[in-house]
Amino acid sequence: MAIYHLFREEDLCYTFNGDEKNSYHSEKLGPGKGFNFLLNFRLPRFFGFHTVHSIRMILHEPGTAPDFKNDFQSFLDLKAGKYFIIGVKGTNVTTNEQFDGLTEEKRKCKLNEGNEKYSQTECLQQLEINDAINTCQCIPWYMSHLNPETDICTTTNAVCFEERIKNGTNFNDKCLSECSYVQYSASVLKSEDMGLKELCIVNATYAFDNYNSLTEMKYSDLAEAHTIVKVNFDDPKLLVITKDAKVTIPDMVGSIGGTFGVFIGESSFQNF
Repeated sequence: MAIYHLFREEDLCYTFNGDEKNSYHSEKLGPGKGFNFLLNFRLPRFFGFHTVHSIRMILHEPGTAPDFKNDFQSFLDLKAGKYFIIGVKGTNVTTNEQFDGLTEEKRKCKLNEGNEKYSQTECLQQLEINDAINTCQCIPWYMSHLNPETDICTTTNAVCFEERIKNGTNFNDKCLSECSYVQYSASVLKSEDMGLKELCIVNATYAFDNYNSLTEMKYSDLAEAHTIVKVNFDDPKLLVITKDAKVTIPDMVGSIGGTFGVFIGESSFQNF
């Protein structure tokens, strides 16, 4: 099981199955057999750091970076105090040898390099980070593992870095889309208000005699500060799309040769 902790501006991001080589998966399909998790909204809401009314869930392919800007990947905003059942459908886009044999200019997409999977999102994020490093001459402490030789940002430079990431150069023309990928789409199959029974709290006197001194929260607030999410495949079938070259090189050579042959034959016929 792989859950990786990432940062984005003042927010926190946790990515599940970020490592494709050590992925975690269920061997069965159906309700309760997918990815089930509990979201805790308590600390941000009740300690006053900033108000959080929802958490964004981004669906991305294992081994790729989540798309924070939501340009390419499907996402859902999950509100606090809810019980969600999410249905997911997948589309697998692949290529064949004829398509792979085309030049990158003709393909208009980038192939994987050996065992390394190419990700357009990861390419864009890396260019944005490098641009922010060059502009602000530092890197935030939570990204220092990406460039250990760069100085850690001070408070002022940290603002510069985040602003550059948010409003910097657009690198969309520098990163081609992936030739092969898995695209997920999600829909809410069920959404209900959270109840204490979903949290396995049957007795109303639970939670430190109706009052939790650690979070300054009454037991009745527990349901409103949590969300249960159950993610399952809505359809056991996977749509597979294979990219193919419209005209292969042998076909093109044969077509050109045949055309020349027709003209030569017609010319000889007229001369005769």
